[in-house]
Amino acid sequence: MGYSSWRDEAWAWLHLDGPALDDVLAGCCAVDLRLAHFAPDRIAQTRFAHVDAVVLRRESGMDLLFDISASGAVLKTIREVADHA
Repeated sequence: MGYSSWRDEAWAWLHLDGPALDDVLAGCCAVDLRLAHFAPDRIAQTRFAHVDAVVLRRESGMDLLFDISASGAVLKTIREVADHA
């Protein structure tokens, strides 16, 4: 049985860009999100940084949408991957 619960905030929206973007994407997601394989304006729903996420390729980088309750864990994973990129 499930119970619905009203939430004022549901989504976190994070934009990633920069010279290490491809390395961070590869370390956080099994789907090949490099520009050559995932063109601008493409959208996918996948696992990213161990959570379900919607990823949107932009000319300037990547937008991520995921449950706001996972924000801390997602940021921690991205930082760890970026530190080793």
